[in-house]
Amino acid sequence: YTSASRTSRRSVPFRVILSVIFNNIYGYIGLTFTGIGMVFVLIFMPQVDFVSPFYFGDDVLRIPGIVTEVSRTNVSVNEETVVKYRYVFSYTGRSYNGVSYSTDHDYKPDQAVTVEIEPGNPEISRIENMKVKPVGLWILFICIFPAIGFTFIYSALKKGIRNIRTIRAGIMTRGKFIKKVSTGGSINEQTIYDLYFSFKDMSGNEHTAKGSTHRIDPVLDEPEERILYDPADPSNAVVVDAMPEMVRKFLSSVPG
Repeated sequence: YTSASRTSRRSVPFRVILSVIFNNIYGYIGLTFTGIGMVFVLIFMPQVDFVSPFYFGDDVLRIPGIVTEVSRTNVSVNEETVVKYRYVFSYTGRSYNGVSYSTDHDYKPDQAVTVEIEPGNPEISRIENMKVKPVGLWILFICIFPAIGFTFIYSALKKGIRNIRTIRAGIMTRGKFIKKVSTGGSINEQTIYDLYFSFKDMSGNEHTAKGSTHRIDPVLDEPEERILYDPADPSNAVVVDAMPEMVRKFLSSVPG
């Protein structure tokens, strides 16, 4: 049942490594959520007001200022456009510039306003009751999307690294089909199944290998299917025909 190539280590091309890790349901979901999520994070994170929630407390100083410029932004909150206000103020004989954002005010250029500043650090300022950036911390909920993506990528990496180790140093044998169990997922409206096979290692001990795929027929087209297992840990086994096409082609030259 086993091949004689058990002592050789295979050099696995990088493209095959990527296929092992990401060409599966965990990789698809992980990359999708991470990619879309990071786009939102890169777009919205610079717009988040991380200053106001942590400054402008009871010891804030309030001094007079003048609005110098008013402009509408491309950001909306509750269907109201966020307006950008530039202003100037003087403190301890020095002039300072600042920017604040709001949807609730209607100040005009040259209009007097009250400016809040941090004691000892007038560079941190805002027009009273406004924000330092267009949106508040509530927008951080978008971080849940890349967080979900990273969780799935972690799962794909964890499983993929084990499989790569098996592909590099594994022993090819044959296994008999035991059962299939639906995972509840699907690809192209085809159900993804966990397929279980029994096989024996070189010592004659029996183990179970599991492969997940929506391509059932090619995996069950032989009385016994090719199984590649890690001799150091036979529980870590790969069902060859359940692997992505690039991986199957790479393993096609391995006898067994």
